[in-house]
Amino acid sequence: MIARHQTNPNHLQHVVEISHEAVVTIDAAQKIVAFNRRAEKMFGYERKEILGAPLETLLPKSVTRHHGKLVRDFLNLSPQDRLMAPHRPVRACDASVQELEVLITVYSTGNGSNRVATAVIVAPNQYEDSKEQLRSLLDQNRRNGRQLIKRENEYRMRLAQMIHNDLAQEAVSIAVNLELVREMLPNSSRDLETLFARIEASTQRLHDTVDHLINRTRPPSLDTLTLPAAINECIKRLGIIDSGLNVEINIPHLFSEIEEPAKTISYRILQESLTNIMRHARPAASQIRIELHKERKTQGANEIHISVDDDGPGPTPYRHQENSGAGLEQIREWCLALGGKLETGRSTLGGFHLHALFSIEDSYS
Repeated sequence: MIARHQTNPNHLQHVVEISHEAVVTIDAAQKIVAFNRRAEKMFGYERKEILGAPLETLLPKSVTRHHGKLVRDFLNLSPQDRLMAPHRPVRACDASVQELEVLITVYSTGNGSNRVATAVIVAPNQYEDSKEQLRSLLDQNRRNGRQLIKRENEYRMRLAQMIHNDLAQEAVSIAVNLELVREMLPNSSRDLETLFARIEASTQRLHDTVDHLINRTRPPSLDTLTLPAAINECIKRLGIIDSGLNVEINIPHLFSEIEEPAKTISYRILQESLTNIMRHARPAASQIRIELHKERKTQGANEIHISVDDDGPGPTPYRHQENSGAGLEQIREWCLALGGKLETGRSTLGGFHLHALFSIEDSYS
């Protein structure tokens, strides 16, 4: 197949050389004409000593009697390029005459004396080793993701405390001092009263902005309430009940004991989802359904599932907004960092559906 493509031969040679599979090519006389680095490692031969040697060098004596005819038949059966069934199990032999169980995929190409066959060879445990390495890397990525999110939560907590201690206190101080000035000027003019009113309004807006920043950075309720109680507080603060929306909440009692960072992530996902409903689904929506549950997957690991549904206009309005807080993309990044995923689409209620999934360790559950 490689020979049929009009590709730079040097590039192809480099690709074969760095391959994780052993690659061996023989000519029509069954002489070895190509032997990559992985083949050297697998069979224990250096390239300079194996090139030109008969294919039988890599085969145990028990199979050499019939193998030559099988190879000839494979090379001569059809003038067209031909692929043998992939990952066929065969027995091979290394430089120490140690028999090997390998899986090969063979492809033949060319015509007449120029016909060659190339075998891609792997050890049966090679795929398992690769899978194990991949699993190890994924586990390490999840651990790194948990640590990053933990650090982010700690930073958010400190930042929220700084905002409260500095900006919030300053806003209160301005309001108190303004009231003192008003008491000292009981017969102030209408213009001065108008100025007082403007300053009071500005102070209130500053206080509201600080309160909003604190809640978006690190909601104080997470430090004093359980997750179910904090979610109920969030629902009230967003005015969901007052707006006439019917909210169905299904949160098992075990979530009352959930720890960080799962507690904050769960809250953030629900906060963002509920905020989106109030911004984009109202006034069409009349019902919200919230469900949380935990599944044990492997020893020491659990999965948190969070679902939010409404009966509003559906997925179209739920595109990422510049002022939508963490945003759906932030939620997606959190889930991916913890080995999970975010799915959105049409709800069974007829509106928007969000399903977030992420993994936590027992120490966080």
